Amino acid sequence: MNFTLIIHFIGLSLVVTNTNFVDGTGCTLSKFQKTRDKYGIETSFQKEELRIQKTERTFLCKLVLHLYASCIGHESKLQYIPELPEHIKNLEFCGNQLPILNITSLRNASNLHLTNLQLSDNNIVNITPDAFTNFKYLRDLDLSKNRDIQPGDVMNALSSLKNSPMEDLYFYDIGWSEIPDEMFKSLFGTKLKSINLSINKLEFIPGNMFSGLNHLSVLNLGANKLHKMNLTGLKTVRFLILSSNLIYRIPKFCANQSQPSLVPSLEELYLDDNRIDFISKETFGCLEKLKRLMLSKNPILEIKNNCLQPLLSLETLHLSEIYVPFSKLKIEKYAFNSSSLERLYFQGNSLLSPIDYDPELLFANCRNLKYLILSYTQLPSNSHILKLLLSPLENLEDLRMDSTGLDKLPAGLFSKMNSLMSLSLKENNINSWTDTDVFKNLKLTYLGLRQNQ
Repeated sequence: MNFTLIIHFIGLSLVVTNTNFVDGTGCTLSKFQKTRDKYGIETSFQKEELRIQKTERTFLCKLVLHLYASCIGHESKLQYIPELPEHIKNLEFCGNQLPILNITSLRNASNLHLTNLQLSDNNIVNITPDAFTNFKYLRDLDLSKNRDIQPGDVMNALSSLKNSPMEDLYFYDIGWSEIPDEMFKSLFGTKLKSINLSINKLEFIPGNMFSGLNHLSVLNLGANKLHKMNLTGLKTVRFLILSSNLIYRIPKFCANQSQPSLVPSLEELYLDDNRIDFISKETFGCLEKLKRLMLSKNPILEIKNNCLQPLLSLETLHLSEIYVPFSKLKIEKYAFNSSSLERLYFQGNSLLSPIDYDPELLFANCRNLKYLILSYTQLPSNSHILKLLLSPLENLEDLRMDSTGLDKLPAGLFSKMNSLMSLSLKENNINSWTDTDVFKNLKLTYLGLRQNQ
């Protein structure tokens, strides 16, 4: 399972972190593959290519490190899974033609002790309930990009995996607009850890369809058409990806005002690229363990006082590219009140006018901030206001203000930032500074001034 998060994942991503890495054929890249690609190890094992030929000189599959078989991108020229050595544990069979999945068509794969089976983009049309009966060791299954496969058929086939040590399921970009409420019921009680349903057309997902998956930690629903989300049944989920949907109100995380959290394990929440326009203190109740919150690319009109205060563990906040046509983002005085916040991404936003926020108090209550990105956000040209804005940030280690319209650096602007190690001021209009105290007492290891005037 891959956390980028994605998301890492996971699959997408995502969209997300729990983000899956996908190659040109649509195959999900495993952790093993990423390492192999990064260090170029594959080229050292070209002699291991399997001697199954489609022509005299071209092979259908490649073997790497004796454990991994890759048969990809042959389209209609490969309509069966070839016989493979018995030591193969990971099979990547993607971008080929395998319209029917049943015991017979999967025989050459089920004869192996596979832990990872990737079958994405194979034009699968039909799958029988017993298709995966003989996969006793399978942990990861990928059926993504098979857009003619029916969710009901997949649900029935999943029942044949109830005795397998399943951990990861991938159903992204598969064209589904709805899935049965009992889609994963046959896997209740298993150790399934992640499900990727991103890049589909899902409009509503009842959280209780996952309620019996007691080890589920990653759920990727990014890039669907969700308007809302019921979080009942997600008690074990640590990474929830809802990016690139149509959500206009942040879901409720409390069962009611006095009840425990619906998502007591949640550590990372991805709500970027939705239609959320309002954030208040009541928005984020019952998220005591949340560490990362993604809210970028939402048309937020107003951020209310103390909206982060309930997030006692919050370390990273993304609020970039907030844009509403013919309107400005308004930020109340104590909006960023958070003693735990360490990283704030606030880049690519519209003009920050003192009319729309209080420069003296905006960062006054997040003094533990270590990493701040303000790049591509127009900062105030008034030197006094700029100093008021940045002066509370005494613990900053990394500050980025690229392309923010700066034309001068007032004396003492960074004087209280004794921990600052990296400062980027690229693509501004700074041509000189007359006061030698601008960088006094700083212990910079990086100073970026490229493309100034």
